Amino acid sequence: MCSEEKIIDLIANRDESGMRELMERYQRPLMKLAMNMLDSEEDARECVNDTFYEVWKSVPDNRPQYLFAYSATICRHIICKRIDYDNALKRSSNVIELTAEMEQCIGKPDKALEGDEHMVGELINTFLKTLDTDKRNIFIKRYWYSQPVKVISKELGKSESSVKVALHRLRKDLKKFLESEGVLV
Repeated sequence: MCSEEKIIDLIANRDESGMRELMERYQRPLMKLAMNMLDSEEDARECVNDTFYEVWKSVPDNRPQYLFAYSATICRHIICKRIDYDNALKRSSNVIELTAEMEQCIGKPDKALEGDEHMVGELINTFLKTLDTDKRNIFIKRYWYSQPVKVISKELGKSESSVKVALHRLRKDLKKFLESEGVLV
């Protein structure tokens, strides 16, 4: 199996073997991400395929440092567009739950934050760097990979209640952190 750098080089040089390597390496984790956010395996598969196409189109111009993170970001954007398109006002229960949880610490999206999304994203990254590995993993599994609490607890060998408590405390700490950085929530 090729390294990420080699796969990026192959794709940048328009060598189709780079796409085969990309798909072989990241099909499963991207499908897992998509299935966590979508209710349909068919929609998930379509979003992952669209992700591979977008990576193929964009890598020559962008040359990402971390290919999986780059691919997962593209995949999440495609998934979110799909959810918006498919459900307009009727979002899936998992997305509603995650949105409600994050609104506790960053507030509802409004015109006040418009244009500041990048700054808030950077502040969240800074916050995550202050956490120990265990807490960071819980936060990322829940709010980046959209994993249910049950799955997180099983993967990390913790009880569901301890994961819920950790998430509650993390949201509370994130809110305090954002407020201390001047973000009104």
